[in-house]
Amino acid sequence: MLTSGQAIQEDRTVSREKYSELKLEAQFLKVSPGYLVATPQPLSSNKYNTNSALSTTPVTGPNGSFWVIRHTDYASTASSTYSLMLTTSAGTVRVPQLGGSLTLNGRDSKIHVTDYPIGSNFTLLYSTAEVFTWVKSQGKTTLLVYGGVGELHELAVKGMAPGSALTGSGVTFKQTGGATVAQWQVSPQRKIITFGNLIVYLLGKFHSASLDGRRGWNLMPGKRLTKSKKFINRPELGLQLLGA
Repeated sequence: MLTSGQAIQEDRTVSREKYSELKLEAQFLKVSPGYLVATPQPLSSNKYNTNSALSTTPVTGPNGSFWVIRHTDYASTASSTYSLMLTTSAGTVRVPQLGGSLTLNGRDSKIHVTDYPIGSNFTLLYSTAEVFTWVKSQGKTTLLVYGGVGELHELAVKGMAPGSALTGSGVTFKQTGGATVAQWQVSPQRKIITFGNLIVYLLGKFHSASLDGRRGWNLMPGKRLTKSKKFINRPELGLQLLGA
């Protein structure tokens, strides 16, 4: 029997937010094999983040590390700001590096990544925005990350390939410590940035959740994105949106 705690409702509809959350996690884990060989470390409310109302559990491994942050009080409905002290291959980095604070809403959690491989050619030194998925196509790699609308986020790509905005505005770039850092505030407007042959879509959480197929979009890693009754061909971005 299905209960109110399930992702699917009693009438078998899939309109609950939990359903979309599970789809986001599934897409992320599908392209994150490093998670399978990573080891959870003891959680702490003061070692890795600046707000004692939050607790961080590092899950560290040889193919990327994952930093799970939540409210120490599971029942908290507060919106809390924080910075992170992340252990990376470039040393300990306090993020956001370009100023500002990160935000975690009550009864939510996030997975930040460090030294996260995107195929064989690119590595995220870190990302405060959550990874949805990535694909390789036509000589380019496309990464999709997301955050809540209004949140500040930052990511750093290892190497000194300069970053630039392909679509949208409001993204700040800086090269530091052997990486290129990009910072932005999540908005409903689409933002696309590039680092050489790496294209990064900066999505709002609703947009990435809607990629689950239930709200119209389907994602097939390594192949294409599809949306019913739409056709968008962007081979220069390493992807295609084709009518389903």
